[in-house]
Parts: sequence; C-alpha cells; structure tokens
Amino acid sequence: MSPRLAIVLAATAACAQAAEPPPAATATVDSAAVVAAARDAVTRTGAAEVAGNATEYAAQFLTSARIDYPGLPALIGRPAIEAAATAFFAERDHSVVTQTPTSTTAAEAGLAYEMGTYLSTYTTKGSPAAMTEFGRYAAAIVKDGDGQWRLSYMMAFPDSTRPAK
Repeated sequence: MSPRLAIVLAATAACAQAAEPPPAATATVDSAAVVAAARDAVTRTGAAEVAGNATEYAAQFLTSARIDYPGLPALIGRPAIEAAATAFFAERDHSVVTQTPTSTTAAEAGLAYEMGTYLSTYTTKGSPAAMTEFGRYAAAIVKDGDGQWRLSYMMAFPDSTRPAK
C-alpha cells in the first residue's frame, strides 16, 4: 500500500463517526394502573377529611409535600400539613368531600398529574347551618419509596361557598 493511500484511509477512518448505540429500551407505562393509583390517593384525602383524621390526611402526602390554598401560608412538609389539618378539623365537621377529576395523566410509571373540581359540605363547630364549598384543584401524585402513592403537591382554590341544601 502506498503511503499516500494509507494516509487517506487513516484520515477517512478518523473522520467517520462512530455508530450511535441503539436507544435504551423505555419502560412501558401502565397508564390505567397509574391513573387508578393516583385517583385512589386523592380520594383518600377526602375520606380522611370526612373522618376528621388529621394524621391519616397528612399520611396521604410525601414527607416533603406542599399544599397551596388561598389565605393560608404554604404548607410544606407532612408535620405542617398535619398541624394545619388538626386545626382545620377542630373547626369544621365535613359530611361530604368529593374530588372529581377533569384530567388525570400518567406522566411516567411513578408520577401522575391531576386537575379537577371539588365539593366540600361541612358545618362549622357551633353553627347548625351546613355550607358547601365548590372549588378546583391540581395535584402531583407520586409512588413513594414504600410503594404507597402519595401527593407531592396540591393546590386548591375555592370558587364559591353557599348554604348546603
């Protein structure tokens, strides 16, 4: 082989791009299972409200979770959420709490986002008149290290409150 041909072949080989490795296999997300687990986590918060159980309510959130609700400082962390829920449940008896999702999206195997509306019927301690609050919410729900689905973020905002029928 001539020196000139050897140089051309060496230069050609050096300039050639290495073949890209095949893309990594992506895990298939069972969207229906993720959505069902996320829905269940949100539903458990409402059940804990009706039960007036602040500990159970807080347990539905990650230890580092955040709740944003108008008129309250941000609640960051499970202890703050439990303390606020304890005070809230001491003032109100909830008879009905429903969350109706308008959208629940499985973002990946351990993460879902949900938006929807809520209805909360309650009596304030010392008052016989029941009130119903209507509002909207958005949440991020994740699969925690123990396998339990919990809320990592919740934002709720009331639209109206009126006497219950």
